[in-house]
Amino acid sequence: MLVPFSTATFVMHNCMPTSIVQGPGNEFLVGCADHDGEAFPPNEYIINGTTGAILATIDKVGGVDETWYNPGDNRYYLAARDMPNGPVLGVIDAKTHDWLQNVTTGSNSHSVAVDSSNNHVFVPLQAGGQCTTQSSNGCIGVYAQQ
Repeated sequence: MLVPFSTATFVMHNCMPTSIVQGPGNEFLVGCADHDGEAFPPNEYIINGTTGAILATIDKVGGVDETWYNPGDNRYYLAARDMPNGPVLGVIDAKTHDWLQNVTTGSNSHSVAVDSSNNHVFVPLQAGGQCTTQSSNGCIGVYAQQ
C-alpha cells in the first residue's frame, strides 16, 4: 500500500500558495494569493521541482486561484480573480518565463482550463459583464489568440 508522505518543503516568500502546475520539464508554476487578511503584492513563481530554486518571479499578475499549463502553445494560464485592479486571466510564456498579458475576466472567475488541440482557454464567468444577457446564471468565456 502506497502511503503518501512529504519529502521536502519549499518556502514561497510573500505568497500563500493556492495552486501549482507542472510546465515543461521539471518546472512548476506556483500560483499565489492573499490569505487571512494579509495582502501580498502580485507575484507568481516558476520553480525547479527538485530543488525548489526560484527560476522566475512574475509580478504582473496576482491573487491567483488556479493555474494551468498548456503544452499546445507552451503557456501558463492563471485565473486571478483577486488581482488588485480586478479579475484577470494572466498569460505567461513557459519558455522565456515572460509575462505576456492580463485579460479582463469577471467577478469570481477563479478557474481556468485549456484545450491543447486548439489552444482555446475556458474561464467560468458570472452573469452580467461579458455574459451580457446570454444567461442569468453566467456563462463560460472562451478565449483564443488573434
